[in-house]
Parts: sequence; structure tokens; C-alpha cells
Amino acid sequence: MTPKFYRFLCENSVKLMDKNTRRVYQPKRVISIVGPSRSGSTIFKYAFCLHPDLSSLAGEEEPYYKIAGNGYPWHDSDEFHQVNNPSLIKLLIELELNNVSNSHNRDILQYFQIEEPPYVKPVICRRTDTLVLKTPQNCYRKGVIEQLYPDAEIIYIQCVRDGRSIVNGLLDGWESEDFKARYTEQGWWKFDMPSNWSWNTTLLERCVNQYKEASKAVVSFQESISHVVEYETFCQDWVACCNPIWNHLGLSKFEPLNSTLPLLSATKEPYLLRWQVDRPWLERVEII
Repeated sequence: MTPKFYRFLCENSVKLMDKNTRRVYQPKRVISIVGPSRSGSTIFKYAFCLHPDLSSLAGEEEPYYKIAGNGYPWHDSDEFHQVNNPSLIKLLIELELNNVSNSHNRDILQYFQIEEPPYVKPVICRRTDTLVLKTPQNCYRKGVIEQLYPDAEIIYIQCVRDGRSIVNGLLDGWESEDFKARYTEQGWWKFDMPSNWSWNTTLLERCVNQYKEASKAVVSFQESISHVVEYETFCQDWVACCNPIWNHLGLSKFEPLNSTLPLLSATKEPYLLRWQVDRPWLERVEII
């Protein structure tokens, strides 16, 4: 999607905001999930938000940052710390939460290639006191959630995963036609744009850099992170992984009826340390 079309969406969304100024959703608590792209944050957020006391979007809030004039191409990278049009972003979140099934919003976002990836499952829309947000690019944006919801309690949950598994997932995404994040003159840049992003790199260098830069950026949140979720542990028993966090948040007792999770944001069926089968040569690559 071209910057010109981004601006068209932004201008028309502002008109939409003017007509909906009475729509104000102010959660008392906002949980932001941070971690590098391909760290398992999408499936964790989906599972975590099955709890009926939590509100969430069908996908990420990243498309709404784009529409409101944040990130590339308005900034040199995905990093920014002063939010443009925060009221518009909150309105777009509000409108999605008001829908009976917010998957329709995501169909539109994906049709216009504003959102990646295209694997989004319908979720039950709820408006509770606790809103859960997740977009990997937010690891470069310390202070942004606080600007969107200044009166809410902000809680951060960090997703971590074996580094070579993350790089393997990034390589899969870059080699797939399904993932599209940022349109540039050189083509579609996939996943996040750290401040040192460059096309003048090999694909492997690009993916390793994305992992390293995102991991470094998350460090700035360390004092605010209340829980760390390890992807490998989550895969073994996601309910046992989520339960302590639900309890710590004081949520009501919840026992999922089905422990099977759908395939989300993946190019193939995931399993632990898949890189050892797909790309065993990653063992020789300096990741950390």
C-alpha cells in the first residue's frame, strides 16, 4: 500500500472520528504484550484472551497506528515515542470492539494490505475493564501505550523464544508471499523496521538484525514487565502457563473447554526447535 493511500485512509478516518466523538472506551487496565516478531506473541495473546474478563482485538493494533500517521513512512522506522492522532487510534480500537465479530474489520485491513499476516481467527468481542494489546513493533515504542490510555494501569508481559527459532520463523516469513508489512520503493519490507533497517543486506543478515534489535529494544521495558512467557513452556501446556498470570491479575476462575489452539500467524505447523530440521546450518550463525 502506497504512502498516498495511507494518507487517504488517515484523512477519512479523521472524518469518521469527528462523527463518533461520543464513543469513548476507557479501560481501567491495559496489558501490552511485547517481544520480537515470531516470538509466539500472537498465539499467546489469542490463548490468554480466551479468558472472559479480558478484551482484545482480533489482530494487532499496528494497522491503526499506520492509519493514524505513525511509523513508516511518516517516521524513518517503526520507532517513535510521540503518538500522532492518539484519539483516532482509540476510536478505531473502540469501533472494532463494538462489532459483533471483529474479524470483518481485519478482512478489510488485509484486503488493502494494511495488516500482516492474513491468519486471523474470529474472536468474541467484549468490552471489559482490561484491554489486551499486542504488536511486536511496540518494543521500539516505550511510552506509547501510556499516551493512548494515560488514566489506565499499564502492565507489560514479555514473550521470549529460542533465538534460532525466531530467525527461522523470520526467514520463513520473508520467503512467503503472505507477509507484507511496509511498502517501500524497493518493495515490501516484512516484519518490523528497526532504526538501522536496510535493503543492502542479505536475507539472513536482515532477519538476524531484526531479532537482535527487537531483543535490545525490549530491555527498556524490563522494569515494567510483570510476567515473562517462554514459548517453549507455553507450547507444552498453555493453560498452565496462563493460569498464574490470570490469577495474579485477579481474574475470575476460568477453565477452557478446549485446550487445542488454532494455527495462527504461521507458514507451517509449528513445533519446538523446527530450525534444526528446516535450517540446521543456523547452528553456525551468531544469533546473540
